[in-house]
Amino acid sequence: MSQSTIRIYDTSFTAGQESLLSGLMRTSEMERIAPFLNRAGLYAVEATRGFSFKNTLAELNENPFGRIRAIKRAMSETPVAMTLSALHMAGRAAAPLDLVRAYLSSAFDAGVSIFRIFDPLNDLRNLTVPVETAKGLGATAVAAILIPTSGKRTPFDAIAETAKRIQEIGADAVCLMDTEGFLCPDSARKLVARVTETVSIPVHLSIVNTAMCGTAAAHAAFEAGAAVVEAALSPFADGGVTIPSEGLINSLNMAREGALEPLCEGAALFEEEIRPRHLSTLMKRSNLHLRSLALKYRIPVTTLRVAVNQLAEIDKSDLLERVVSEILAVRNDLGDIALKFPLDEMVVTQSINNIVFDNVEARYSIATTAVKDHCYGMNGRTVSAIDEAILKTVLEGYPRGETPTTAFPPELLPPALKGEEGRSPLVNGLEDEVIMALFPVEGKRHLEWQKGVKRIPEEAKFLSLEEALERASIAEKILDGDMDALARKNNAPDQSPYARTFNVFVGGDHFEVAVDEVGGPTVLSHTPAAAPAAPVAPAPAPVQPPAPAAAPKPAAPAPKPAAPKPAAPAPAAGGAGATLTAPMPGVVLRYEKQPGDKVEKGDVVVVLEAMKMENVLSAPASGTVGVLPCREGDTVSTGDVLCVIE
Repeated sequence: MSQSTIRIYDTSFTAGQESLLSGLMRTSEMERIAPFLNRAGLYAVEATRGFSFKNTLAELNENPFGRIRAIKRAMSETPVAMTLSALHMAGRAAAPLDLVRAYLSSAFDAGVSIFRIFDPLNDLRNLTVPVETAKGLGATAVAAILIPTSGKRTPFDAIAETAKRIQEIGADAVCLMDTEGFLCPDSARKLVARVTETVSIPVHLSIVNTAMCGTAAAHAAFEAGAAVVEAALSPFADGGVTIPSEGLINSLNMAREGALEPLCEGAALFEEEIRPRHLSTLMKRSNLHLRSLALKYRIPVTTLRVAVNQLAEIDKSDLLERVVSEILAVRNDLGDIALKFPLDEMVVTQSINNIVFDNVEARYSIATTAVKDHCYGMNGRTVSAIDEAILKTVLEGYPRGETPTTAFPPELLPPALKGEEGRSPLVNGLEDEVIMALFPVEGKRHLEWQKGVKRIPEEAKFLSLEEALERASIAEKILDGDMDALARKNNAPDQSPYARTFNVFVGGDHFEVAVDEVGGPTVLSHTPAAAPAAPVAPAPAPVQPPAPAAAPKPAAPAPKPAAPKPAAPAPAAGGAGATLTAPMPGVVLRYEKQPGDKVEKGDVVVVLEAMKMENVLSAPASGTVGVLPCREGDTVSTGDVLCVIE
């Protein structure tokens, strides 16, 4: 590392914008800021990591490897870095080793020269292949140790011993990664000093700033011998995610002449020209109200944000504090898991299932696929043992077996890459194959759009600055009480004298709604209605939590009605059947059974993606699979019928 290099690992384009902008910052916007970071002489700038990698593809319809290339072009003098979860990379499940090697190779070819690699369970077996692959490519391999700073603490001597083993597997540097944000300055100083005494490779520090003492902890770490500390441009360091680069550089007086100026210019550019494009996101994503909750429960703001978003999806936001308390219990139940992507999402989703959907007798009765895989051992060795009762509940009927494995996870997985002969026609080269293997649904959609197989919908296209500002202005007017702002924007016609007014009562609230028929009044001819057919009494179905009705917004334009799903026939009378319904909103990923298949009560019938996790839904009764009212890829609401069992 050059003496003139500022010892900062910049995460503005990853952790910073993930928290601030939900990971929705476009590559073209990053390209405008990258030259300023390049001029500052930083140790490295991180171009992508797990959540950002997937969001680039799934939400922005951009090639994540293309993003790396674009940022590298804009930063010829600064190394481009990537953080990845060892065997998960950017996904939510451990992957075969051929995919791990291909992922690193594709990223290296795109411009990554520093790989920062961690394992969410600190299982060093999982770090070996990624470290060896990175070094074989000629890149720098920084292996990380997750440092829990809430819950059960790890003694500094044990951390130092782990760092020694990381040095032995060939890593070029070790990163002490505070995943939860409660590393105080005194602990940072002692920890870094203890590790630097033990290893000869450089020691880095990654800080989550939940407790808002990150800058002081960085000071202490540098004094104790840390080589590099993580930080981000000040606009991206808000909300307890990381610390601001400008303040750290200024307070440590470590900037070479002229280094601080480009960082300030880059921050100003963001505030003036990029932030306005994201005002609607910013209005929804303030972290201020989560900070006190994070400090109270000693949980990272990022984890709380996942819980907030998932509860909003199912209209259960009022359960936030109960879910947060359950997160603490679930992380301990599942082996003292560090709240770090991707396992933090697994913990949050299972906590919500335990609170919202499980019966009172059995927590974990609705376990996600991720939790089942984890309990079996597909993520690796946990820090502490998982409770036997939970293992029995979760692994009942698990396809790989009901006894957890101690095998190295990739040994249980078939190769992911199919080679040229087995590739989809959409795939053109290794990058496309990696994308499809990691994200089958989002990857296929992205490639179909990019190759013109399907038309890109309007909502997936990029807004101009003018369009974004106009939308933000309308949103602000509506929040200020001007409920006609959107109607004026849409050139809504004036209300005719034939409009009819209705009283609508929802949950004790009264709304007055005016309904005006398009084209003026219609003369109705009344004919006698046929006598309704006698209703068929349906068999009792599993009780599902009712979704609260959403109150209509007065004077808002009526949405177009959704295409009705085909009605599922009622099961035969006399209790000889049952219906399997969606316990939460989601997307039907796949059916494991087809019409005519015999099933026993508890057999997996359908896999529903909800709250970013796969949820396996089982047959509520034995019988024969009848109608499957939905197709794979359909979006369903709570209570929608997914299967009829006859």
